[in-house]
Amino acid sequence: MATVYRGVQEGEPKQVAIKIMNPELAKETRFVRRFRREAKAAAMLKHPNMVSILEFGVDQGLVYLAMELLEGFDLAMLLHREQKIPELRAIQIAVQVCRALSAAHEQNIVHRDLKPDNIMLVRLPPGVALPIPGMNPADFVKVLDFGIAKILDADEGTTVDPRADPASSQFTSERTALTRVGTIVGTPAYMAPEQGRAEQVDARTDLYAVGVLLYELLTGRVPFTGETPMQVVMRHVNEPPRPPSDFIKLRPELEKVIMRALAKWPAQRQQSAEEMAFELLALLPFYAPPAPPPAPKLALDPSKTLVMEVEEPGQRASGQRASEQRASEQRASEQRAPEQRAVPAPMPSPRGAAAPAPIEPPAFPTLNIEVPDDLFPTAPAAAPKAPPAR
Repeated sequence: MATVYRGVQEGEPKQVAIKIMNPELAKETRFVRRFRREAKAAAMLKHPNMVSILEFGVDQGLVYLAMELLEGFDLAMLLHREQKIPELRAIQIAVQVCRALSAAHEQNIVHRDLKPDNIMLVRLPPGVALPIPGMNPADFVKVLDFGIAKILDADEGTTVDPRADPASSQFTSERTALTRVGTIVGTPAYMAPEQGRAEQVDARTDLYAVGVLLYELLTGRVPFTGETPMQVVMRHVNEPPRPPSDFIKLRPELEKVIMRALAKWPAQRQQSAEEMAFELLALLPFYAPPAPPPAPKLALDPSKTLVMEVEEPGQRASGQRASEQRASEQRASEQRAPEQRAVPAPMPSPRGAAAPAPIEPPAFPTLNIEVPDDLFPTAPAAAPKAPPAR
């Protein structure tokens, strides 16, 4: 339908992606209208998990769409390379997709063609916090291609029946022509049953596609295949899908979320993208790394005590002052002239001389430890000798 080129935005040294419609298709009004609708729908959306539309229009007979340039790969390439991915990574990707869809649904925009080719994984910009704790920064999701999105502009306060006839009076003639009964738009492997029945679609149609996407990411296969596209569509309409646990081992809580999203009728699925994201986020604690084992506790014998006696602050301060005074006197004595230094008195005779005064040691904390008797075992006492026999 279109070709994407790398370009440079004027006025800024910024590279962009330029999507130009096929010139032959541009001659047909229906395809031009579809392309313009893509630009209009995508330009209304501003969300980190969506590609940003910078400009769109017609120039020299070429219909173009300028958008931010993404460096990464889509989920189709990921599945081709890895076949299937772990549960935690699939949940982290699906949650980001749900957040992007939630922003679109708030603007009454339904994607209607969600598939691996329309979801890219790029590296998270530097300095941006991880949208999901613990995720790989290279798994930042960008949802693309709202080319067949339907803009639901129902009047405020009007309740729209999700299975209403698109030809009813609440739709304009232009919108009825774009979504008239009998027109099936989408990719068969990811189409919801209501799309196969050519009924009106709503936000829950996209949730069905998210369920198919999760199914494929985990099992490496889609729920339904067939020899022709119409056969695949009719299997979505009529046949129940096989549970993913028939092919792989996975948590039953995750399988429950997927099977609910794959329900045949919209009323049986999650009712919003936020609800589905909440259900998936609630499963993250199951995949958290195990906590380290607690440190072993030492068994203390209550009969053995450890006593530590510390001097009072005042006593320690006074001892410190006395020690400082003696050191000061010693330094002053060393600085005197040799003739002025005090000559030490001769040592008294041992006989009848008084014992020198003991030198008071500096004050330090005293640590008294009671040592258990069995800490240093002694040799057993020798048995008393028996008296010699007479």
